[in-house]
Amino acid sequence: MSEERENLIPDESPPPYAPPEKPEGPPPAYFPEEYSSAVEGRRNNLIPPNINVDQYIGSSNVIVVRGGAVRPQHDIPPPPNYTCMAVVATIFFFPIGMFAIVYALKSRDAVAIGDRMEGWKYARTARILSRLAFVLWTLIFSSVIVIVIVSANIH
Repeated sequence: MSEERENLIPDESPPPYAPPEKPEGPPPAYFPEEYSSAVEGRRNNLIPPNINVDQYIGSSNVIVVRGGAVRPQHDIPPPPNYTCMAVVATIFFFPIGMFAIVYALKSRDAVAIGDRMEGWKYARTARILSRLAFVLWTLIFSSVIVIVIVSANIH
């Protein structure tokens, strides 16, 4: 049994590690037939006119052009600022009013960086939370008044 084990274990050590050889120069570029020349690409409207193709020919760079219908942000009006309304809502009903302040500030920050769509979303949430705080305060306050009047009439 021990003789069989000795035969399974090789006497030689593995060869030392050698890093793979790196080829000289840049990797070969692949150009499909429709992109073979910049003139032909421009003629077939395959390459946008604002891209300087001459600097990319023969290199391994990839040109990524974002497509799709994107609505420009400049034609969307900025949302109203609900920060003051949120602060007043915090005075009336603290827990919900604090969240209204957070969303009002997020709306302001989104508009400041130019994302008006996101600003409108946050402003809408701030308005809803502020109004909810006012409604809850009104319900609680009117309930307390009714309870006080009813309890005063009983005694």
